[in-house]
Amino acid sequence: MKRLALLILLALAGETFADEIITIYNRDQADIDALQRDLEALKQNVASNPAIDSLLEQAGEIAQMNNRCSSIDLTQELDPACGHFYTVDLPEFEAKYLQITGEARLNAITVETEMNKREEQIHACTDALLSIAIPKEQLIILNGSFTAEPLPGNKFDITYHYDMKWNKDLAENMMKRARRWVETCHQVVHRQGSTELAPLFTNRLDSINNVLSSSKNVMYKLDKSTQSMYLVPASKPKGFYMFNGSKIFSYWDKRDNAETSPLLVNLYSLDVDSPILDAEDTYKSFDGRATFNSRPKDGLYGRWSWEKDPTDWAKVGYISSAALAGTSIILGIVFHAQATSIGDKAPKNESEYKKNLDDIKSKQTLRNVFYGIGAVALAASVTLFVLDF
Repeated sequence: MKRLALLILLALAGETFADEIITIYNRDQADIDALQRDLEALKQNVASNPAIDSLLEQAGEIAQMNNRCSSIDLTQELDPACGHFYTVDLPEFEAKYLQITGEARLNAITVETEMNKREEQIHACTDALLSIAIPKEQLIILNGSFTAEPLPGNKFDITYHYDMKWNKDLAENMMKRARRWVETCHQVVHRQGSTELAPLFTNRLDSINNVLSSSKNVMYKLDKSTQSMYLVPASKPKGFYMFNGSKIFSYWDKRDNAETSPLLVNLYSLDVDSPILDAEDTYKSFDGRATFNSRPKDGLYGRWSWEKDPTDWAKVGYISSAALAGTSIILGIVFHAQATSIGDKAPKNESEYKKNLDDIKSKQTLRNVFYGIGAVALAASVTLFVLDF
């Protein structure tokens, strides 16, 4: 399932190659469904809130439009209405969702300190983290340009340059919500009268991470020794760029430590930081040239897509190869034992002696075959294990 797709629509008028770039965030329908479920649950748990009711109504319209637009094939040009939806309507809705749900959850917190009320406070503060986390993929902007050159035989090529940059405005917005959360919740998530984190908070955070990792490909990592909490991808994002149906470059982000996190919160010092705000504007560039066998009739179009879990193929391959290696070696041992057992038996006559020789040879052949398969599978599993890390 794709977490996110960054589409770039490049219009073509007649034979003239245009370089207008429209950035679009194409959301998976499951993400929109998760937002609707969250709003439904929030409506049941907080006081009457017209803003929540309005968001729920708008979420239905957003889901319908996203379902229509997300069905557009990678090789098809985007409908202008969908372009407006992805560049204007959807980002505005998600911004309202994060703000309104975050405020609603924090406003539900009271100053009462009875045990049952305190448990509710801890749950409310931890649940509010859902409205803060933004996946790294959504914080990345791809900007660039290209030049097109006609070639003989109705072919053409493009020379391109694209830069990956941080969406620092979105990161700053996330930091503001995190600061508000710290101001409201820093005492709630600690033991009363202590600097130690509340056990209910750390336990509840695991549940929040399960929700975030399955719906947004993001989670909070907590270092209890320093009380540092920071965002990391649930699975390392890997993406590729398709231009007129052909893949021309890709990127795999393997960084998931505190220094490269979009958001870093220290629950002891109460500091909130976003290391990416201090990073260089451009952290990855793509330069190259690609050749195409036929000139387009309807324009040039491309799409940047994030895969859900680029390491799945390696993990599955590693597990499958390791299992095959183990099974094959065991079978090889079994056939070796059978051959030995036959050889240990004294034949009653010459006919049985010849039959035993044939059986031993057959068992030894099978033994060698399975040993060979096991050796190849073991080598493959080791290779895939190395690639996965």
